[in-house]
Amino acid sequence: MVLGMSNTYQQLVTSLKVSDIKYVLSKFGDSRVGTNSPFSINHKQDGKKRAWSAWVLLILTSMPVHFLANSLIGPSYIQKLPEIVEYKETANLTSSYSYMNSEDYSERIHNMMSFPCWSAFRTGTPHYPRSTDILEGDSGIFGAAQDRFGITWQRMQVHYATGNCSQYAKTATDIAALEVGYIGRTYYGKQYAEGNCFMGENLYCTLHDPQPAECRLNVRMSAAFILVSALVIKAAYMCAVNLLARGKLKTHCLTFGDVIVASASNAELRVQGRDWALSEMHQVERHQQILEFASTHHRYEDKEEFDI
Repeated sequence: MVLGMSNTYQQLVTSLKVSDIKYVLSKFGDSRVGTNSPFSINHKQDGKKRAWSAWVLLILTSMPVHFLANSLIGPSYIQKLPEIVEYKETANLTSSYSYMNSEDYSERIHNMMSFPCWSAFRTGTPHYPRSTDILEGDSGIFGAAQDRFGITWQRMQVHYATGNCSQYAKTATDIAALEVGYIGRTYYGKQYAEGNCFMGENLYCTLHDPQPAECRLNVRMSAAFILVSALVIKAAYMCAVNLLARGKLKTHCLTFGDVIVASASNAELRVQGRDWALSEMHQVERHQQILEFASTHHRYEDKEEFDI
């Protein structure tokens, strides 16, 4: 309905006025009538800039309806961190052990910048990082590059070396300070570490008990704001056009019939080399003569004898 109304106002913007007919026929010889093509605006004698501005405004406010109306509400998965955290000490845990160990698990987290695993080890509860840089630096299952949104895990096991990491387990409480507590290493880049305990080398995590992720319908607020703004602007324009047109003579030629009527009202207009105005006048005069003759002789029942 909104797009249909917008199309009608586009026709009003692009349509010629009665005052433009003579100019169009004398300069172009022909012009389209009854369409919302913007090229008809160039055939106007006056008000081209205003018509172009109105046409562009209507088009721009219609685009959000086309692109955003069907995507305003959509499903999304809820990505949750495991609620159960278990600790498993291992003697002489090394980076090669974290890669080669074949115990039963669903996913392994051994990225050096995995804050969910590091925070689970240091605080007892996994946390997502607030910084997008840290999230992008994590190439694991809970990083920015993850693509498995349809699954969650109920249990996380933290594996760490006894000699290197035991004294640091569940000893931190400040999550903000813990998040920025990584170090920079020459060959490995950034890495979470505390003392001789290094994330990905002496410590890694495994995920267990996978379950389908929860799904919910969300209203995309950015799309909603854009769509509402476009509709408000379009409605304000339509109301302004209607208010300004109150009490004024309608001179827009929306159909070819309007053009013929406008041409007949001006004796100087010529369409395709024929004087339509004179032709109309001759037909009207002949029709009046026949009616006067029939009225004088009271022969209304024999109207078929008169060649109208």
